[in-house]
Amino acid sequence: MLLYPFLWYLVITLFGLLAFPLAYRMLPALPGRGYAFSRALGLLVWGFSFWLLSYFGMLRNDAGGLLFAFLILLGLGVWAARAEGVKQIRNWLRANRSYVIAVEVLFLLAFAAWVFVRSANPEIVGTEKPMELAFINAVMNSSTMPPFDPWLSGFAISYYYYGYVLIGILANLTATPIGVAFNLGVSLVFALIAIGAYGLVYDLLAVRSPKARGANIWFALLAPLFVLFVSNAQGFMALLHGREFLWSTDAAGQQVSPFWTWLDIEDLRDPPRGVPLDTWASSFNWWRASRVITDYTFAGVETELIDEFPFFSFLLADLHPHVLAMPFAFVGMILALNLFLGGAEGSLHVWRYNFNLKPVAFVLAAWVFGGLAFLNIWDFPTAVALFAAAYVLREAQTKGWSWDRLQDFIVLGLLLGVTGVLIYLPYYIGFSSQAGGILPNLTSPSRGVHLWVFWGPLWLPLLAFLAYLWRKDNAQGRLRRGLLVGVGIVLGLWLLSLLLTLFIAVALPLLENVNPELQGISQTLLAAIGAPDVNALLVESVRRRFSAASGWLTLMLVLGLIVGLLWPRSKESESPQSDQGNPAISFSLLLMLFGALLVTGPEFLYLRDFFGTRMNTVFKFYIQAWLVFGTMAAFGTAILLQSLRGVLVWVYRVGLVAVLAIGLVYPVVSLNTKTNGLHLGQEYTYVLDGTQQGAYISLTDLDAAVWLRDAPRGVVVESVGGSYSSHGRIATHSGNPTLLGWDFHQIQWGRDGGIVNTRRSDVQLLYSTPNWDEALRILIQYDIRYVYLGPLERSTYAVHEAKFQQNLTPVFQQDQVTIYEFLVNE
Repeated sequence: MLLYPFLWYLVITLFGLLAFPLAYRMLPALPGRGYAFSRALGLLVWGFSFWLLSYFGMLRNDAGGLLFAFLILLGLGVWAARAEGVKQIRNWLRANRSYVIAVEVLFLLAFAAWVFVRSANPEIVGTEKPMELAFINAVMNSSTMPPFDPWLSGFAISYYYYGYVLIGILANLTATPIGVAFNLGVSLVFALIAIGAYGLVYDLLAVRSPKARGANIWFALLAPLFVLFVSNAQGFMALLHGREFLWSTDAAGQQVSPFWTWLDIEDLRDPPRGVPLDTWASSFNWWRASRVITDYTFAGVETELIDEFPFFSFLLADLHPHVLAMPFAFVGMILALNLFLGGAEGSLHVWRYNFNLKPVAFVLAAWVFGGLAFLNIWDFPTAVALFAAAYVLREAQTKGWSWDRLQDFIVLGLLLGVTGVLIYLPYYIGFSSQAGGILPNLTSPSRGVHLWVFWGPLWLPLLAFLAYLWRKDNAQGRLRRGLLVGVGIVLGLWLLSLLLTLFIAVALPLLENVNPELQGISQTLLAAIGAPDVNALLVESVRRRFSAASGWLTLMLVLGLIVGLLWPRSKESESPQSDQGNPAISFSLLLMLFGALLVTGPEFLYLRDFFGTRMNTVFKFYIQAWLVFGTMAAFGTAILLQSLRGVLVWVYRVGLVAVLAIGLVYPVVSLNTKTNGLHLGQEYTYVLDGTQQGAYISLTDLDAAVWLRDAPRGVVVESVGGSYSSHGRIATHSGNPTLLGWDFHQIQWGRDGGIVNTRRSDVQLLYSTPNWDEALRILIQYDIRYVYLGPLERSTYAVHEAKFQQNLTPVFQQDQVTIYEFLVNE
């Protein structure tokens, strides 16, 4: 089991060493010189080089192609080392030996720890894992890029597949089996996030207090703690619920609780089961922590909302795009910090616009942000906006605030976005999206108590930090202005959502004859919400907005406190004790502002998709906000622990311990539940191959899929079915494309519904028709080589097997599974 983790650790560490000279050269303003981000940067350089050259047919997906891409990384590293001076880099490494060792030890421990966790719970079963496994397998078995769609033969993947390319080619380079590669991919991303969060907080602490190098190294360890381990308060609330806290028995003998009914979180609103404390943890429903916030339609029907956080994501172990993008989101943040600190100053002239920015820094940022879009497009606008905002804030500190700053933000953001798309243009040629514009959130404002249950363990340290900054700043005028801006942001978004509703309800129907794509949007909005008409919807929207006032009032306060501290100040009004002039504080406030906006936005607007609700928008925005709030909670906590004196520091320490205890209940209990206590003290064989576990695929099906991996490549036809089912299992595990896998997922990925429906019907006809000529037509039309017949196919279709037995060659038979081979030239 140890061979493959060792190979992955060795390869990714080598990538980091080769990429460090690049990071050192490109990030000169950072105290850490990008060392903590060099692994992620090296992986991006290697992966991009291979993907682009392979896309144009210049490299193949084999050892030669992967090594050639490695030589590109090597060449860039050597060039950067010579340009900066090998001696200079060596001297920096010696001078910062403690920091370098800290990063290396943290990466090794984080990687090894999650390898161990996955080996105790390696199953690749449930949720999106089969899809993710299928994509990685497709990458590993595609001769060139783009990778084929494993669930729609003849097509390339139409999704954010860059992360799967990075994991897949790493697996090929190290000859790692697909089931092991999946779990090592989860562990690698976990470790990259740990050092990314650590590196960001270390750099901020070192900028604020450059002389406290030793303390900064230790206090920066709070970053991976807050980002990866601290969780929402649902676990703590579930503990209280299980202890029957605030429950009583009424006259009818029923357990009742006004408090838990008012709280209205699924499972917790129901009476406790009276499970003893010593067995409660083993029956803990770890899934429910990702469903804290509850939404309701106009008619009062509960709708699902996903509010994941990193520990849940890694416990679940989905290698979904939002997870794969996390390490590179930190690369985006560090590029913005380097820019803000002056490390990217230069001269960039585009048309009639001039920017105080090095062209190479601009291209680097566009390349990284374009990669983020390829990894998970939801991260793209955030990263671009943060970089542009950091530029504007730096310019404002020297040139003052004016309308030119707004122009800089818009133009630079557009230039970065367009350039990022152009760098990865081949990806967009075959990409289609389910996104269909922006819709207003009218009936589902988040209640304040739900926001606090979810965000409390991060918001409480952040609010303590903000209170500390305000106490040192002592500028009441700017506080008032900040609060007014916070009110303006919230009320402005609310007004925008109401105006958008009127536009959709009144103007769009008039435009439907002009643009057929606009047809049905207004009806779709009303139907999704369950409202009879627009008037009733607007009245109910206002009522619900005021009934959930604690939610948006909380966001007003958070926004106001942050904006007030960022508000321009005169030299005369600045307190001599103020931290506000320190660039680390200013940048941390900018990050916090972005985090607050990511939470506030979905309260009023969301992206239209097939789900018809704000579920996906909250899901993708909240996970980004968690990375921001987690790192800033760590940064603020480190400052307060070093700065507070006397009674205050002891009060803060006690409060911090309480907050951490609340936020760490979930990881302690859920890890025990999900992994059966990591099987400590039990007879258990720790393995990393997750394909050998679980109910998604039977052992006979798995044997057949393994046989297909070694057989000549070809399209395999198997049963078609809905999402999160066992259909598509053979393509997933064999690396051969199938005619159609999870049908609704193809619709989600923007595929034409006609193609999906036709293939679904043709698969059914192929299995059920007794007519060989009909079957032959389908086999030839879709270039099918293998016909798979297993228990699932027999239970899904009225299979007429005689035509296969009479006309095809059985090449695999075991138990109830038979694979028939069809060759056109026979």
